Amino acid sequence: MKFAKALVLWLLALPAASFGAEADSCPTGSFAIAGSSTVLPVAELWAKGFMEKCTGVSITVEGGGSSAGAGRVCANEEKGSPVQIGDMSRGWKVSEASTGVFASAGGENYIYKCRKGNTALKAIQIDVAIDGLSVATRTGGLAEACIMSLGGLTMDQLRWIFSNYNESQLTTTGWDPRSLDNSDGNPATHLWSELTADCPPVEIKIAGADSESGTYDYFLETVFADHENGETFDRSRPHGYTNSHNDEDITNFLISNQDAIGYVGYAYYNANMGRLSAAPIENDAGMMVAPDAYTVADGFYNPLSRRIYMNLVDEENALKLTSAFIKFGLSDTGSGLVKETGYIAIPGEEKEEMLSRIGMLDEAAPAPDASAANNVGVCLAALTTALLVQSFIIN
Repeated sequence: MKFAKALVLWLLALPAASFGAEADSCPTGSFAIAGSSTVLPVAELWAKGFMEKCTGVSITVEGGGSSAGAGRVCANEEKGSPVQIGDMSRGWKVSEASTGVFASAGGENYIYKCRKGNTALKAIQIDVAIDGLSVATRTGGLAEACIMSLGGLTMDQLRWIFSNYNESQLTTTGWDPRSLDNSDGNPATHLWSELTADCPPVEIKIAGADSESGTYDYFLETVFADHENGETFDRSRPHGYTNSHNDEDITNFLISNQDAIGYVGYAYYNANMGRLSAAPIENDAGMMVAPDAYTVADGFYNPLSRRIYMNLVDEENALKLTSAFIKFGLSDTGSGLVKETGYIAIPGEEKEEMLSRIGMLDEAAPAPDASAANNVGVCLAALTTALLVQSFIIN
């Protein structure tokens, strides 16, 4: 009887993997994330979900803008303390990092070597969601009514609203003057009535990201056709250019000013739907399209749809934690959390590509090792024999 009891206890102490069961293991430790406020809602929800799943992990999440994300993941102390994941809503600048020799199957570079901070460091770029940059106004306000009367905004109209160029400079650089239906000929004014006589003669207040933000760079490069030669946001307006690296600041300004127009990440518009209205923007097919889950996902809302990123410092110790975090984020659970923010999860076929960048591509479960299977069989047979013997002795 003692033998049988000892054998049972030994078998129960065997690891679950010995019987082909796979434990859902979690790492332990801590890491920090910082950067783009556009990516911040995703980072916060992923961190919360991952820490609930893996209670031995502690994650600190901060904003600060894409420039901070790029700098801090490269241990550039000018941007703040080092982090293990840098959030960005734009690509890397050549002043920040150079692309390495590694590329995806499609030829896209994804390993970046730091040029500032610790230049021995590299970062692995991971697409984490799709954003539809939203041109927003206060719901029920003067600005929304004006845009509705126009049916939306063309890219030329959007450019005129925000640009520091006068009409002559704009026209010289490819702008269509017909987009301004009722110009007053005064370059010092930018009135809603200049877009159409249906709108009142009220100065347009403009708002958006600051120069530390990836959203700033994306809008600049997408909307201002002559940005390489100095075209930028007009800060000389009567109300200036209200800007921040925090999308919530921009959102609050728009809600407080009925004559203002600005741009924010789709998650911030989505969170304030009812208080903010998103303007339809003319796409490359000449159609006015407003951002929503469908138009952003299928690319119909262009050219203001874009990918947003997390960049992982390429160090073995850090990757033990951050790669598991990314794997969670790209799981069905993580995709559901992306949906909660209002962003669009990256397509399923691209998730494998993202996981392969950090060596986390799931492999098919290997066939059970024959010797392990035999050992399990022997153990089970011994257990059966022992129990039979025990039963015989008792009886």
